[in-house]
Amino acid sequence: MQGCRQLLDEGHEIYMILMSYGKTGPAKRMKRYFNRTFKPGEGEFLFKVRNPQRLVHRVGIGVSTSSLEGLGLNILEYQAAGVPVVCTNLPAHREMVVHGQSGLLYEPCHVDGLVNCVKQLLDDAMIRQRIGRAGQDASMSRKWTDTARETLKLYQDVLASGSVPGP
Repeated sequence: MQGCRQLLDEGHEIYMILMSYGKTGPAKRMKRYFNRTFKPGEGEFLFKVRNPQRLVHRVGIGVSTSSLEGLGLNILEYQAAGVPVVCTNLPAHREMVVHGQSGLLYEPCHVDGLVNCVKQLLDDAMIRQRIGRAGQDASMSRKWTDTARETLKLYQDVLASGSVPGP
């Protein structure tokens, strides 16, 4: 939210849609913060949206700010729709996004990194299109059977070694 506020304050014409999932208590706190941060007409806070995939095609730039993620399905949904993606530089995200090719990565909790990535896409329609197409190609080549096979292999390796692998 800080990054979007900064972009708005710098005069960028953006409209923020924040979709929140999870527990109601944290979501209510997040909504209060959202309402203090944004004026009417600058964005919307949506909680537990049914079928969020129907909204994805209306997004200009998909952003994921997660600092802890397994597999970010929202990233794959943005990519499948041809939407350029900005997301945190986490191992699971690097499986889906190659920085500068199929999306842009920034370090978790680094608002300036997020803002710079979004500006890069806002300022250059050709980069947005190129990254959107590359992300779409990458998402279409991803097979759930491969993901299941790799997950099973990881579990088997952990069980065989008797230890949990580090990050």
